Amino acid sequence: MLHNNLAVALERQRRFPEALAALERGVAEDPTVAQLHKNLGDHHYRQGRLEEAFDSYQRAVKYNEKLGADVWLRLGNIRLKRNERAEAVTCWERALALDPDSQVIRQNLEAARAMP
Repeated sequence: MLHNNLAVALERQRRFPEALAALERGVAEDPTVAQLHKNLGDHHYRQGRLEEAFDSYQRAVKYNEKLGADVWLRLGNIRLKRNERAEAVTCWERALALDPDSQVIRQNLEAARAMP
């Protein structure tokens, strides 16, 4: 978790390449830490590298399906961008199960279900 904490601190300082390197080192040392994969996915997502984010999020939920609603929300967002609406809905349903009060998740689900 040291690499994870370092990466968070580096990102706050806007030292993105160093944050990415810290996350990658952490994943290399222990690829079973879901939080590292999630944070790596978040890093990629914020940088607009959606395929890399998707892969990281997939690994994160492989190790911890209940890591956080935000992971499932972003997986759904990426799937919708890929025109995988049914899979996006499934991701958002999982997100809503973890965070039933989220209006963002509800809005995404409603919008996707209303699509022709």
